[in-house]
Amino acid sequence: MFVNPLPTIFRSIGRAHRSPFAGVAIGLVIFSMLFVARSHGWLQPLELGAYDRFVQLRAALHSGAGGEPTRVVIVRIREEEIERFRHPISDGDLARGLSAILAQQPRAVGVDLLRTFAVGEGLEQLASVVRGDPRVVFVFHLAGSGAGESGVSAPAFARETGQIAASDVLPDPDGLIRRALVFRYDANGKSYRSLAWWLAAAYLSQEPEPIASGPGRGASAERRPMIVGRGELWRFEGNDGGYVDANDGDYQVLIDYEHGSKEFPSVTFSDLIDGQVASEFFRDRVVIVGTTAPSVKDDFFTPIGPVGFGSPVTKGVELHAQIVNQLLRTALVGERPLHVLSDAAETAWLLAWCLVWGIVGNQVRSTGRVVAAVVVGLAFLVGSFPLFLAGWWTPIVPPALAWVGAGGLAAGLALLRERRDRSVLDRMLTVNVGTVVRDRLWQERDRFLEDGRLRAQRACATVLMTDLENFTDASERLGDPGLVMRWLNEYMDQMVPLIESHGGVVDDYRGDAIKADFGVPVPRETEEEIDRDATNAVRCALAMGDAMRELILAWRARGLPPVRMRIGIFTGAVVCGSQGSRMRQKYTSLGDTVNTAARLESFDKEAFLAEEDPTACRILIGAPTRIRIGNGFRVEPVGSHLVKGKSMQIEIYRVLGVAETTAR
Repeated sequence: MFVNPLPTIFRSIGRAHRSPFAGVAIGLVIFSMLFVARSHGWLQPLELGAYDRFVQLRAALHSGAGGEPTRVVIVRIREEEIERFRHPISDGDLARGLSAILAQQPRAVGVDLLRTFAVGEGLEQLASVVRGDPRVVFVFHLAGSGAGESGVSAPAFARETGQIAASDVLPDPDGLIRRALVFRYDANGKSYRSLAWWLAAAYLSQEPEPIASGPGRGASAERRPMIVGRGELWRFEGNDGGYVDANDGDYQVLIDYEHGSKEFPSVTFSDLIDGQVASEFFRDRVVIVGTTAPSVKDDFFTPIGPVGFGSPVTKGVELHAQIVNQLLRTALVGERPLHVLSDAAETAWLLAWCLVWGIVGNQVRSTGRVVAAVVVGLAFLVGSFPLFLAGWWTPIVPPALAWVGAGGLAAGLALLRERRDRSVLDRMLTVNVGTVVRDRLWQERDRFLEDGRLRAQRACATVLMTDLENFTDASERLGDPGLVMRWLNEYMDQMVPLIESHGGVVDDYRGDAIKADFGVPVPRETEEEIDRDATNAVRCALAMGDAMRELILAWRARGLPPVRMRIGIFTGAVVCGSQGSRMRQKYTSLGDTVNTAARLESFDKEAFLAEEDPTACRILIGAPTRIRIGNGFRVEPVGSHLVKGKSMQIEIYRVLGVAETTAR
């Protein structure tokens, strides 16, 4: 015979969801997925995008701090200069321009113009200027640098004197420049200084106390740090920050773009030739001569300018100025390089995020908790930016995906479980039980729900049973079914709220009878709590009696049967839980205590029927309840009697009202 395994599987999954380790399991699953994604570099574009935003924000925050840097200036060759001097500018015009710069005693001059051969007339004049002053450097591209496999040489006169520097750049796969070269190495292992490093070193060598670079504190490590003045340079490695297996050849450093998108102090080449530059403008500065004309394609995308059609670009001369500025700030101010976590630390950080948010998500039980989880998660993610400002590049995309993935999946499963459990409770309790008991059970659902049912519990409770005198005869006299139901519901509308307001829960209706429990669904743990339940039940019964008197008078005035109410109350052990099939269940209490309360309600009906007070409400309690309510009520003994279903007599008391001292 075929047995469908799905119900068993679903129940096992449901139990697994309730396990305190469910969040951990979800976190480990998400961690495994993110670890694979990050290891393969699938998250690198997102991580580098987040890094760009941080660079932009930091530059914006620092844009007004400390004024404009003055160590680096630019001589711009614009479209106007191209129209006037042609392109490329002749050797003679360039020689005149360099002579004008050198006359003001700059510390270093970088010519960011590729020119292997003579341009126009004046080559000897240009060579004479350069050979006569070691502060001038010309750029070249090393073979295989991206400018062509053969590279682009510097002028012969500069090569002869060693006044050459590499102007190569290293674009990332998305085309942005985030890293700078300090040294380049050719195929034979020979090193060449980059333009930025050449200019920075020349500037620092002319300090009152000349600054030279040297091995850093961890010079034996693969990162190969270098001490430069007050600061230190750290070699970029392929897995730093958000990078995965990036090209880390030569000696590279991350560019901080601290200067932002502000323009460096500059003059035009025309003003230089025409003698329109202030006499001290170049003194003790690094000067970079380069083209900024749109027609000359020396354009680069950087984090300080958004990428896209028509978006601003960074010209090569400006890019080199950014890097020189960074190197000088490192040496003279001692700015720290950007720290990164080790691979092991990043893995541990990601694992922690996955586990924490898996556990947190698994505990989501309300809208308030969801909002709190979102706020806390955002706060931690936003906290990455202050760390960035403090010099730490910590991953943000994997933790964000862990927050959304582990937290969201765990929360989604928890909310689905909540919805299913709520459906079970509503299906079980809506018809017979009011909102109070449902809310209490919902608040304690992990304790009560088990495999689609309410787990059975033992408790010491006070059970209250009510019934109306001769209800059947009265309803038959009314005749009209609609009138009978309105009459009965009017009674229920008065009694049920009173029970709930006194801490009781209505778990059943039988015609005109009401059954209520005090002390469930959460079992009481102290004798004081049990005494309080018994007292609340008796106070509730008295309040119900007062309300019944008003109803009787109102019914009599409207010609409706003025039936009276009997109440039985007994305190003792009960078993409470769900009763019925899986398709239809109800919450209820069972046991001898319930039966005894029912016997007290129906005890000696004839004697109550004979009482002359037309608005009387009889409240009978057993000895256990009498003991627990103390002296707070006026009671009279009815005697010891044998009731149906009991083999021994029980002591019965009638409650007449609140004790006088209590009433005052």
